[in-house]
Amino acid sequence: MRNESKYDSSRLSYDSPMEGEPSPSAMLSHASDVTVFIEAYRDGKLCDCGAGVMITEDGLILTSIAVLFRMDAAKAVVCKDGERHRYDCEILYARNWDWPFALLKIEGSGFTAASLLPAREPIRTDTPVWVAGFPEADGCSPLALLMEEQPAERKPEDLKLSLLTGKIVEEIDDETETASVDLSGNSGSMGSPVFSAADGRVIGIYEREIMAMFYGKVYESCFLRPIRQFLNHFPAVLSEEESE
Repeated sequence: MRNESKYDSSRLSYDSPMEGEPSPSAMLSHASDVTVFIEAYRDGKLCDCGAGVMITEDGLILTSIAVLFRMDAAKAVVCKDGERHRYDCEILYARNWDWPFALLKIEGSGFTAASLLPAREPIRTDTPVWVAGFPEADGCSPLALLMEEQPAERKPEDLKLSLLTGKIVEEIDDETETASVDLSGNSGSMGSPVFSAADGRVIGIYEREIMAMFYGKVYESCFLRPIRQFLNHFPAVLSEEESE
């Protein structure tokens, strides 16, 4: 059994990573340090890609369950000392849809960790946000998968992080507990961290985008999972996984 103190919530950071409201350039720099590109594998084949966020200095990564569901291996491209490196990951938790998150662990220390919004602090409507992700590399080619071709691994140095601005439209406190976010343009990668534009803390994990057409117009709905959903069950899910 793993040492549970290694995953204790006291190892998480809740302080603002920057003084005052971050500028776009400061936010991009911070997001580049903590946002992770994830490659998901099944039976040795690269099947999907997404994003995640580094939440501890010793390599614990948080992402959406949708990135890793039914996958048996993963790699993460992480920024360290100003350069991006690819690491093999241990999948700690990505079992089912009962919990909307997945956890990965890479070996190492000295990583830059994101700061999280404490569970007791609400997400308010009209909160301005930044969503970090890799939209140009989001997912693997459906045609390649259909043809059973192996998508090529992307070079770490070629991955370009994008920051998109938006705001919280509404918070839905039902069984799914999501927040709708209004974004302009591409919504980024599944599992991307959603940062508060006011102080740079992570307020949620981007989950999905829904496109619909009504009367000839295309409507885009984007959703995030509030970070308190993760905090309220961490590290209990790891203990549950280890006991089985």
